[in-house]
Amino acid sequence: MKLSANQAAKEAHKTKKTILDSIKSKRMSASKNDKGHWEIDTSELFRVFPKTDTTPVSNTDAIPHGEPYNTSILEVELKAERQMRERLEAEIDDLKVQRDKWQLQAERLLLEKPAPQTIITPTNENIPLEPVKKRRGVLARVFDW
Repeated sequence: MKLSANQAAKEAHKTKKTILDSIKSKRMSASKNDKGHWEIDTSELFRVFPKTDTTPVSNTDAIPHGEPYNTSILEVELKAERQMRERLEAEIDDLKVQRDKWQLQAERLLLEKPAPQTIITPTNENIPLEPVKKRRGVLARVFDW
C-alpha cells in the first residue's frame, strides 16, 4: 500500500519534514506519482521508522475487576512518609530553640558595656588601650567645650 507524505508522517508519528528529509537523504526510498507527490510504501516507511504501539493504558486495565487492592505497599510508604515528617518537625523545633538562644545572647551582648580592650605583649603583660580621642577644633579647645 502506498502512502502520501502526510499519511506516512501520521502513521510513523513523525513530522512531514522528517519524512521528506529521510527521502532526500536516501535513507528511505519513495517515488513520485504523476502529480509530483511522494508515494511511500508502508513496508519502506516502517523499515526506517519502526512501528510502535501507542495505545494508551487506562487505569482500569492495571487492576483486574473483582480482585482486592494490595494496600500493604502503600501502607509501608505512608508509614515511612509519616516518620520522615515527624523527624523534620522535630528538627524544625530544635532549630527554633537554637534560634531563640542565639537571639537572647545577641540581645545580652548589645546591652552589656564593652570590656576594656587590652593588648597582650610578648611578655604576657596586659596593656590597656587608651580610647582614641576625637580631635577638637580651635574654638572647642579655647572655650573648653
